[in-house]
Amino acid sequence: RGALIESFRLIRTNLNYLSDKNKVIMITSSIKGEGKTFTAINLAQSLSSAKGNKVLVLGLDLRNPQIHAYLDINKNEKNGITNYLINNSQDIDSLISKNDNVDFDFILSGPIPPNPSELLGSNKMAKLIESLENEWDIVLFDSPPLVAVTDATMVSQEIDTIIIVVKVGQTDKKAFEHTIQSLRNVKAPIGGVVLN
Repeated sequence: RGALIESFRLIRTNLNYLSDKNKVIMITSSIKGEGKTFTAINLAQSLSSAKGNKVLVLGLDLRNPQIHAYLDINKNEKNGITNYLINNSQDIDSLISKNDNVDFDFILSGPIPPNPSELLGSNKMAKLIESLENEWDIVLFDSPPLVAVTDATMVSQEIDTIIIVVKVGQTDKKAFEHTIQSLRNVKAPIGGVVLN
């Protein structure tokens, strides 16, 4: 749809003006259901269609993953990021997927682990981000909401920009304020807000 496409082109343009170095971008929200996965996927499509950018979407919501649903994939058929973080022999290249309906690559979250925050805060995760940053022009993280869990803040120091999605009529003001404060407490690079 024209208006939707233009909205994401505007976000893409604003990101370009925000900073020259926006290779690793986290999309998060305060609570679930605000549209962060929807935003991550559509922004990735917009970014990949510009100047032939090589874009990767990484499913970091290890508690309630949704990328597979948006891309109509059976998540049980694919390994994901948790397989890589837990299994020392797992090759990250084997987890990268493509889809005929989108122009970007993606890695699903994988099986839901008992300790998402510990996995995301691990040295292995930090090294993975550095490796992905060298191979792709842009890496987008679809991360979990920030109010309920600390997962997103665990990797916030490894990224260039955080985009917070808020939804009209749904986002709670106190939850949003808590999200902003949590990110400021760890000196996370807040880039802006997307109003869904």
